[in-house]
Amino acid sequence: MAYLLGGDENDVKVGTFVGYNHELGNEDGGFEKNLLEYQRIFSPIIRYAADLGVTVVYENCPMEGWRNSGFTGTYNNLSGVLAARKLMYHLIPEPNHGEIYDPSHDVWQHTDPVSVIKNTDMSRLKRIHVKSTRNNPDPFWGNMYPMQQIKPEWANSVGVHSSQNPWIDISTRLHSRDLGLVTPWIGEHLWGF
Repeated sequence: MAYLLGGDENDVKVGTFVGYNHELGNEDGGFEKNLLEYQRIFSPIIRYAADLGVTVVYENCPMEGWRNSGFTGTYNNLSGVLAARKLMYHLIPEPNHGEIYDPSHDVWQHTDPVSVIKNTDMSRLKRIHVKSTRNNPDPFWGNMYPMQQIKPEWANSVGVHSSQNPWIDISTRLHSRDLGLVTPWIGEHLWGF
């Protein structure tokens, strides 16, 4: 499809996740074995994409939701950390693969996205996936889900706080005047495609 849309000539990229083989991962040297498995599987894909004039990009999400949280390891996407991405580019040196960087995934992993960007090979950074996130050690709302605006009487009755973000107030005025309960959506996904 990317080829039919003009590929790199039209700045059309193919975004994907890599996955992670937990059977290999549980063995001694499992991370390295996953890198070698990546190299075996993705080398022909990247070469084929290059022949078509298409760039493949990986997102840095660890994809923890792909595997039941009852398992000891829920890391499910090899490209979820910068070290792996750098090694992936070393193992397959072709220039037609890179990354869609989503800073929120590093924030959730307690990794400083500014440091990640400073250490990223900019020739590999093809897209940035922007969405709201926060690094807020809030015991009620946590880091994984944004704080929501709720009815003040509800918040007061259970002792939690409600969002007072002025963007939410604007959203409330423009879109939800008489609903009484607002769960705003502001720019959840801007993929850059």
